[in-house]
Amino acid sequence: MLKISKSVEYSIFALKQIYNNQSSNLLVAKDIAENENIPAELVAKLLQKLKKNGILDSVQGKLGGYRFAIDPTEISLHSIINAIDIDVQLTECLCENATIQNCARIENCNLRNPFLRLQDEIIVLMKNLKLTDLFN
Repeated sequence: MLKISKSVEYSIFALKQIYNNQSSNLLVAKDIAENENIPAELVAKLLQKLKKNGILDSVQGKLGGYRFAIDPTEISLHSIINAIDIDVQLTECLCENATIQNCARIENCNLRNPFLRLQDEIIVLMKNLKLTDLFN
């Protein structure tokens, strides 16, 4: 079953905190962690991944913290997932360069192609679903 990981879920919670706080001082990982009841070390790692992937920017110093690097209306669920996890994958056999080790039926499976089409449609939906759609 396709499932969004806890890391992606926590990242979305953190991004919502930053989104709701845009007009105030910047938030630091510790504040986000406390507000969302998520371990601070995990929040810090997730925010760094989001920064590395161009979703967030950080400001150092006493009034520092995190802010959006790009307009939140341009950030898709798919880009968040890719920043935090590996690509979306519906089944084991749909990984890149799948082999018999991924699935014993890979050579004669009649479900792989329909699942691949379904996965592609899910990815399109995730690319079209923007962060602000989740928050509004």
